[in-house]
Amino acid sequence: GAALAPSSSCGQDLPCTGFIVQKEWADLILSGQKIWEIRGEVTKKRGRVAIFEKKSRDIAGEVEITGCILVGHWDGHAWSAPDERRNYLWLPENKDKHMIQGTRTVTYKNAYAWVLRAPRRYESPIPFKRPRGCVKWVRIGKSESRQQETAGSDIGVLHAHDELPADAASWVGQSLRTLPTLGDGACALHAAFGEMNEGGFLECPQARELALHALEAALQGEDARARRLRKNMWQELARPALCASDASPEAKLFWQVFVDKHPEEAALAEEAAGREADLVLQDAKRRQALTEACRSFFLGSSWDCVCDFLSNVGYMEHEASQPCFEMRQGRAVVKGTQLELPAEGPQTKMEAIRTEANMFDALRLGVLLNSSLDSVLSALENGSLDMERRAELATALRRFQQAAVATSLEPPGFEEAAVAAYLVAIQQEAYYFSVEELAIICRQLETNVLVLKEMAQFRLQVEATVHSRIGGEFKAIVLRDAGGREHVRSHFERVEVIPTPKPDTWSGSSGRHGKEDVEEQADCATSATWSGSKGPSCGSEQFEKDVAHVLTAFETGQDALARLAALPHHSPEIVETSFEQLRQKLHGLVGAYAHDRLTSEDAVKVQYPLWRAGFYPLAVLFECWSRSTGIPAVFYTDAFGSLFTSVWHKELGADVAGFTSRSRYWCCGTAQPGGGKTPALEPMLRMLQGCMKKLPHFAAGSPADSFNVVEPMTHAAAIAKLRDTEGYGLIAAGEGGPVLCPAWPSNGTWTQNTHINLQRLLNSAQGGSVSWETAFDRKDRKAATGEDAKAPCESTNVTIALFQQLSVFRNWCLVCNRNGGVSKLSCDYSSNAAVCFLDKHPRWAQGELRSSIGLAQRFIFSFGAVRQPGKPQLQPFENEVVRPVLERLFEAVLQHLGPKTALHEDSPHRTWRLAGSLREEVHKYRLATFDCNQRSFFGEVFASGLNKSVYWLGATATLSSILEELWPCVMGASGKGLGWTGNITANALKQAMVFFQERYLFGLATLDVETRRLLTKRAAQFPECKDQAGSEEGPS
Repeated sequence: GAALAPSSSCGQDLPCTGFIVQKEWADLILSGQKIWEIRGEVTKKRGRVAIFEKKSRDIAGEVEITGCILVGHWDGHAWSAPDERRNYLWLPENKDKHMIQGTRTVTYKNAYAWVLRAPRRYESPIPFKRPRGCVKWVRIGKSESRQQETAGSDIGVLHAHDELPADAASWVGQSLRTLPTLGDGACALHAAFGEMNEGGFLECPQARELALHALEAALQGEDARARRLRKNMWQELARPALCASDASPEAKLFWQVFVDKHPEEAALAEEAAGREADLVLQDAKRRQALTEACRSFFLGSSWDCVCDFLSNVGYMEHEASQPCFEMRQGRAVVKGTQLELPAEGPQTKMEAIRTEANMFDALRLGVLLNSSLDSVLSALENGSLDMERRAELATALRRFQQAAVATSLEPPGFEEAAVAAYLVAIQQEAYYFSVEELAIICRQLETNVLVLKEMAQFRLQVEATVHSRIGGEFKAIVLRDAGGREHVRSHFERVEVIPTPKPDTWSGSSGRHGKEDVEEQADCATSATWSGSKGPSCGSEQFEKDVAHVLTAFETGQDALARLAALPHHSPEIVETSFEQLRQKLHGLVGAYAHDRLTSEDAVKVQYPLWRAGFYPLAVLFECWSRSTGIPAVFYTDAFGSLFTSVWHKELGADVAGFTSRSRYWCCGTAQPGGGKTPALEPMLRMLQGCMKKLPHFAAGSPADSFNVVEPMTHAAAIAKLRDTEGYGLIAAGEGGPVLCPAWPSNGTWTQNTHINLQRLLNSAQGGSVSWETAFDRKDRKAATGEDAKAPCESTNVTIALFQQLSVFRNWCLVCNRNGGVSKLSCDYSSNAAVCFLDKHPRWAQGELRSSIGLAQRFIFSFGAVRQPGKPQLQPFENEVVRPVLERLFEAVLQHLGPKTALHEDSPHRTWRLAGSLREEVHKYRLATFDCNQRSFFGEVFASGLNKSVYWLGATATLSSILEELWPCVMGASGKGLGWTGNITANALKQAMVFFQERYLFGLATLDVETRRLLTKRAAQFPECKDQAGSEEGPS
């Protein structure tokens, strides 16, 4: 739904998000005494956040988060310090920062300190309606002033002195404004690749990992800039760190890593740097002597002598009249220096070299060093004026040139070790990326970028151009504060053209709105924000009203079924949104999933937007049911989807992309122990079985054999059951552990004498064939007659509904070899795939990822946590409302679309289809998923899931369209009988797209996080500091 907003208008510009703490900690934070908030997960949030006191709905105040650092490890028995020992939370000097007294009161495996500053307690608490349940972050609606602030500030007009590529020419002459960019060392990457985060800043998810892979590939390739970077590591990083007291923080950081990783090479480098420093000192002395001789000649010689010399070397013709300064952010800076030109200073180079101030020595020296040595010596020796000064200058110049030798003593083998250390150093937060490094990264990632620089007030100039893709769109970023004396400590921000206001347009770019949508899901429920004057309406508030109306009607003895029957089939968000907006949201969602990196523990706390991701009346019904029992509504939703589609005719399918798919609703729900898994499935399964007993001639199988229900059993028994039911099977388990074979993760095989081989049922997820042949059949194949041969069933309806504990999900999500070693994660950027070291316990996803059979992508993964049970008055809701509705639906589908109904090839409801214009929308959506796949940094499971959009769109759109036609009849809202159209409606298709991107991809993103969550090292040659707060990919 829409971002939450204060329940009373306070006129304050509130932070975008807030976190909840106990009142005693809130008081200490807002008083400024507590400056470390200790948590068990990393946060990437920076800037202002609101403070909520636990058990209160009010906003007490706000504080700024400035960083996140690792402060300790807990193994269940004792604490240990991080590598950066000064950050250890139990050091006496740190206890006053977090105010926690007892070491046993904190039991996080990895403890992180969220660093706080600038607390502010509001004069009076601000009333706020925040979501119910266990949420980590609370999203607060942005005020208009905050939105205007996010839009950035005018920065000026771009002027180009040199011709730009045709793809970038449209930027010239445009009025530009900045977009606020996250201000850390990776700001260059945030500006070039970031999307707007919840705090209103551009942020690139996993920016340093992106830089690592791009720079690593470039340094191993033939890119000219990368070769220059590689060759200059000695001169620009190592030697300054060893010899210069004012070395840049980047050089110092590089050298610290180099010493840690290559101590022997470091010792050789220190010796070489010492000898080189002596040579440099001698060279400096010679340069100083030449500088003084230049000053003596240009200032002491007569005007005629100087003019004669300058004419003879060609200086008068080409450079003398040029300005002696350049404008940097409105300041006139002397060329060749970082020094500001005095207000009354010279204007031309000719005037400057005759001015006494030392700031012009570089210009004087440049006259000699930028010209041919022979021409300079000839002009000095052949002149007739001031012969003595000419001779002194010629002598100093000869000594300088004759003694000038290559002063680099870079040790052998240094370059290779330096590259390895460099790739580790750039992953540290203290490392700031330069224009040169950004250009290499952009070229490697085929991104077109203009790097701009402020030359004067409201005047911009191109500093660098990266044109790596002909015909590609250009982004523009600006280097702020580039005129300062610091070499790298500048700030990058993205710039955009100030648009001309257009009425009646949906405000915002796809990236910004999409990103906000998903970060809201991660923070305070999976409910995205639809914004803009022409954007779809908020559905959460209407959903809440409809749920309250149904529950109130039930409690007061009114007809709750009539209330349900009167509900629209789809949320206003679905009806009012456009396909284009859905595609825009898809890009933002994928980026935000990568940014937020929710683990399964976080995912169980998420509240799904069921009102727009499913058939609306059922979403209301299941939410009401959930509030009466405390069972997560998402489990009811998924259990119904699986059970309802399990009794469809096996030939029933959908054609949304030019071919027929008979995909079914396979679901896998995850919760903590006692989280409502079995109670969500079993009552609904009993209802379905009761309907099949009532209508046995319409159901597959026999009553004595539980119809099509397949319980945990051997694979041969399951195949025999499918053969008896002619291809119909419902594998349903409230505890999925017994169904999941423990041998598969460790060795990629299934123990078929104890478990069903799910690998052999893969085709059935899309209604494909399943072989009836068992091991005994294969053994006796030669003896089998033609009549005995077990031909495979060409079409099936096998549906799976599993619910499992968190531990089972995690154990099915970790990548390791059978011997407990390592294996590579297959990623879009896997030139140097990360690896992890895990324990030897069997892992299911290990087998999935290793053998790439695609089992995970056939499931919708959901997560839920048990909620507070409802009032006693609501306990009869299941029997008096839920049961009648679901039994009517089950009976209707059995009679009209069930296994024994006659579905002829020309029956309209055998294959559900799209109108021509909707086919085009599916095509555009598939292109959008393809584009997301090219940009995604997820692993193989998520990437493969993106490619399965057709199957899930077909299955869920068909489910919704069938319910649209069935609902009025079973609820008595229509006096007409069923007349199937076989048409998938536009709203059903939009709802299917929302389901795919907000539910299906969310599950796969969480699965992907679990495969990486224990990553503690990179490959040995590029280790990563384990104290880096961003190294553990956690939620923020």
